Amino acid sequence: MKNHPDRRQFLLGSCCLPFLSVSSHTLAAEADASPGAPSYHAPTTFHWQVGLSITPTSGPCAGIFATFPLPGSWPEQEVEMIDRMASPHVAAVKFRNLSSAVPQALVSIPKVPAGQTAQVKMTYKITKQAVRSPIDPACLVVATTLPSTVRKHLATSPGIDPRATTIRALAAKTDDKSRNAWDRITSLYDWVRDNIQCRDGQRHGSITTLREGWGQKEDISSLFIALCRALHIPARTVWVPDHNYAEFYLQDPGGKGYWFPCELVGQRSFGETTSRRPILQRGDLFRVPEKKVPLRYVSEHLAVKQALARPQVQFIRQLSNPA
Repeated sequence: MKNHPDRRQFLLGSCCLPFLSVSSHTLAAEADASPGAPSYHAPTTFHWQVGLSITPTSGPCAGIFATFPLPGSWPEQEVEMIDRMASPHVAAVKFRNLSSAVPQALVSIPKVPAGQTAQVKMTYKITKQAVRSPIDPACLVVATTLPSTVRKHLATSPGIDPRATTIRALAAKTDDKSRNAWDRITSLYDWVRDNIQCRDGQRHGSITTLREGWGQKEDISSLFIALCRALHIPARTVWVPDHNYAEFYLQDPGGKGYWFPCELVGQRSFGETTSRRPILQRGDLFRVPEKKVPLRYVSEHLAVKQALARPQVQFIRQLSNPA
């Protein structure tokens, strides 16, 4: 049955409601008086457009199903959907949150005739703030009790192996438990920056990066994350457009936990960042129903049941400054 445009607009609007009211995270963070809390400043606003365009070239395509990740809200980032559209070919656009807190759009398109284009686009207003290190980092401690959402960032993930013998040996050698937690992590950070070279090449993960003494930017962040996890300090990857960095987790004396960013390559930036590029995802171990193996990053997915030839497909990812 053909979908009425009003019904399709209703489906899009009603499913998006969970992603509209997001400012409470940032407001709570700004009100945090703990001396161990990071602070946020200098907000910058972007527009981030995501979506899908598919055009069959040799005969129709049928049974099209696609997914793509959406931006989410974080303490330093506010997200608001400000525009959305779907062509008449689109039967439904649904939304889900993966267990790792990555929102996704799920698009169903029954059929697209040859030469026609089916399209879904969503535009988000993203306000991102820079992060300052805490007033008193020495008060922070390594957590002994962790919520499940944080505990998972101690595990092995693609390209990050904290259980490897070489990783554990280096972490133990570099660590000095007589120092406070902030200084212990600083030692890991400095060792990686001083001893691992950044080079272009194929990504090869934390173990090979340590053995060879070089890696891509992503590999170097992975090595630091693996070393933190080897010392039972939660750490994870933060993904932004055309870049990623690491962050680690500590708690204040009251048991409240915070994540602190650090750049392993380029200008030294430990426990803070001046980067205002919008955060696309956080984490490096994602389980997606359409994939058989865990993923390091939630990418787009497309399945077409019937097609005479491969259609022209474009997943839309566009960052711009608002006018």
